[in-house]
Parts: sequence; C-alpha cells; structure tokens
Amino acid sequence: SSSLLVQSTFGFPLLCSQVPFSIFHRLSNMVFGFMRKKKHGSDASPDGSSESETDSALIDDIVELREEVRKKKDTLRGTDAEKKESIKELEKMSKDQMKAERDKLQTLLEELRKEEIRSRRASFENSPGRRSLSVPSLGSNAFETTKSMEDEFHYCALLDKDKHYGLNWDDRFSGKPNGPPDEKRRRDRREGTKRKVATELKIEHFGKEAALGTWFKDVGQETTLFLDTSPAAQLGEAPAGGSYLLGRYDVVVTRVWADLDRNWDFIKKKNRFWVAHAAAINIGESVEATDFNDFCEGQNSAGAVLSEELYLEAMGHIMQNLTYAANQTGVEHFVFFPFGMGAFIRHVNKLDGRYEMWEETQRLRRRLAREFVKVASQTLNGNARFHLCLGFGNEDSEPRWNSDAFLRALLAEDEPSIKDFRSRVTIHEEGDCLQLAQELGEHSNNVMLVNGANRSLLGNHWFNGYAKMAIDENLHRRSWRMAATSYLLNNYGRHREPRRQDQLAQNVEAIGGTVHKIRR
Repeated sequence: SSSLLVQSTFGFPLLCSQVPFSIFHRLSNMVFGFMRKKKHGSDASPDGSSESETDSALIDDIVELREEVRKKKDTLRGTDAEKKESIKELEKMSKDQMKAERDKLQTLLEELRKEEIRSRRASFENSPGRRSLSVPSLGSNAFETTKSMEDEFHYCALLDKDKHYGLNWDDRFSGKPNGPPDEKRRRDRREGTKRKVATELKIEHFGKEAALGTWFKDVGQETTLFLDTSPAAQLGEAPAGGSYLLGRYDVVVTRVWADLDRNWDFIKKKNRFWVAHAAAINIGESVEATDFNDFCEGQNSAGAVLSEELYLEAMGHIMQNLTYAANQTGVEHFVFFPFGMGAFIRHVNKLDGRYEMWEETQRLRRRLAREFVKVASQTLNGNARFHLCLGFGNEDSEPRWNSDAFLRALLAEDEPSIKDFRSRVTIHEEGDCLQLAQELGEHSNNVMLVNGANRSLLGNHWFNGYAKMAIDENLHRRSWRMAATSYLLNNYGRHREPRRQDQLAQNVEAIGGTVHKIRR
C-alpha cells in the first residue's frame, strides 16, 4: 500500500491518513514517478526535466487553478477527498490533455477576474466615497488601462500637491528633512527624555512610582478628561477598564510644549499648547485588530464583513468629541492629521476580503476623510482655524493615499458646510504636527494638537526603541512635559491590570485635574 511505501522509503512509521494531503501527493509523485514514465513513454522532456516531474507540475497547476475558480465563483473549497479524485482523473490524461485542461482553466479564471473587476468598478463608482466632483465617463476599462486615468479627478487617480485646487497651503515644511538624521540621535534623545521625566517627577529612575508633589498642581490645573457617557460608550470594546485606560470615545487634554523640532534638534524658545489624546478605531492593524468585531455586520462566503456605516459613524463620534473638547478649551488653532488612517486600517483586507483591491480601501479612506471634514465643518468653533498636516510621497504610498482622500473631501460640492469651511482650512505640505503646534503657539495661547493615542497606555511604550514612526510614541519622545504628564495619567509604576473603568478619571482627579462629562 502507499502507506507502507512511505514508511519503508522514508524510514519512519507514518500512516497515509496521518499525512497532510498536499505532502502525501508530492511524496506519491516521487515514489511512483516511474509508473508515469512507463505510461507516457519518454524519460525526459526537452528541457532536461523528467517527464514525471513535468506531469506532476501540470497536475499541481490544474489543482490550484480549480481551487482559484472555486473561490471566484464563491463556492466551497474542495475537500481532500475531492482533490484526490481530481488527481486520479488527471493521471489518466495524456500530457496534451492536461495542457489543454490547464489552458481552459486559465482562460476561465481570467474571465472571472475581469468580471470581478467590472463588478467592483460598478460598486466603487456608485459609492458615497467615490469622488466629490463630477467627471466625464472614461470608458469600461477604467481599472485596466492607464489611459483611463487622464482626468485628474477620476476616482482611480490621486490628487496631488502640484495643483492647489483653490485651497490654502503652507509650504514651510516642504522639501525639508524630517526625522532624526540617524538612529543614534533618536536613541540619545529618547533616553534624555526618560532622564528628564525621572528628574522632574523626583523618582529614582524611570519606571518607579511617582509620589504626589508640587509639580502635580501645575499639571492638574491644565488637565481635563472629557468623558463620553453616551450609550455607544458602553457597547462592546468601547468602555475603559480591563486592559484599557481610555474609553473609545474619551478625550484627555493636557498642556505641553515641545523640546525637539522635526529633526530632533533642541528648540530654544518653547511655546505652550494643548494636546488632545484620543484613540482611533482599530479595524485593520492585523488579523487580531481589537475593534473589528464591534463593527462587523456578519459574514459572506469569503469571511467577515465590515459595516462601513457603523465604523464611519464611530470615527465621526470621536471627531465630534475632539471638536467639543477644542470648543470647551477655547481653541483658535486645531492641528489635525490623517487620524486612524495608518496602521489601524492598513491590513483590513486580511479580515474582510472586499478590501483586497486597492480601490476598495481607497474608497474607505475617502469616506473616512470626508466624515472628519464634515464633522469639523459642522462642529468646530467658527473662530478656529483647521490645520491639516499631509504627506506626499510617491504614488504608491500611504501618505499620498490619505492626502488624496482629504483633498477630495475638502473639494466636496454637495456638502454646504464643507464649502463654507474651506476658507478656514490650511494644508501644511509635509507638515510636522508637533513643530507646527509649537510655532503656532508663538502667536496664540489656544492651539490644540490631536494625538492618536494608545488606549492602554498614553504614549504607548515610547521609552523603548520600537514604533519609530508612530505618532503617539514620537510626540512623547519629543516632549518631556507630555511624557511626564502621561506617566502620571497612566499611573505608571503603580498600575495593575485589569484596570477599573474609572481608573483614568481617578488618576486625573488625583493630580488636581477635571473630569468633564459629555452627554449626548
């Protein structure tokens, strides 16, 4: 039997039923290769490979192609038994017959892919996030040719910085280096911030518990937790508690200054400004994205399905709380970035297969940017300016995709509030949020910078060498005041999990801060 041959040939006891099918098939090809040679005649193909190897490769190709066709037709995957039957059928074919079968399947698969593209195109074209400007029809091959992208506003094209589109731009950061010149400076500055935090908090070393002292009074007077008490704040993973310090819709505002500029050089004149810590919703950081299940509306044959409407509503809810905090603080300059549009949606395709196509993920980015701009236009104090820091890398880069999304959102003609809002918006090309807030603080005491915070630990593990590009970590590395305040709010050195739901509120009040409840 085949199981005995496997056992005697490879020298270990193993039953056929214990061998994964794909492995058993390849072992069988090796062991019984001479049988195929005898059946099909020739010992070798023109390229020098054995006939059995050529047949084996053909069989593998056909089996894989059949599985691809099954997937495209949304049918169930073939069982191992069905695959074995399929291979038995193929082994009876001549080489020419197998080639013909493979060619037929390749043609069928290509037709199915084109049909999928046409279907996706129709869905994308009719989506609320497709575009905000009317454009002429560019034909039926919009996804398949570059010629169809000649119109710069076509939904497959990316809007760029070269044409200002009638918006307000600030190019003070354009073309200038950004980030430390080398990792040594990043490491040295990070370690310097840790030492400064320990000194100011009067602790033996970073990581020790901070005792209450006079330094807290200054911090407490300038710290407010905006606590969301709406029904949505109690659903699913939204509440604080357990591993979470910050509730999904909560915002904590503190007063800080920057120590390091965009190149991580020391700033001589330091201006104070507000920082608003809020956490974006994580639907796609990895296959274990913490918030995805709360915004999943069921499953189809391909797996889980994200409810875009629920997700966008929740992100709009967070934005509304941010503008509420800004209004309560009397903010005149509101500094924003593509909040939650990086790592937290980067791999959503691994959880919802609809986003395997770039166009679908870009549609989601555009809808999200539009939600942010719409909420800001309707809720931010009319005296406040909205500063948007956007990056423009090459076309195949996340910063460019997010910038396209915000440009299209700002150019929306079907939302009156956005049209009126444009004059209050300034786009900072390649803008560094922290340095911009520092510079704006020279002329105004009411500047607010939004930080994409970690819900479990404000600043996350900024004191380690990881997450070199993350905004939360790098803002804390470049401002000892921010890092020290978060140290207290995190109760770092004392905190234990699971946390209580009111842990952050208690920490804020312990240092003399204020808890302001947001009621909806």
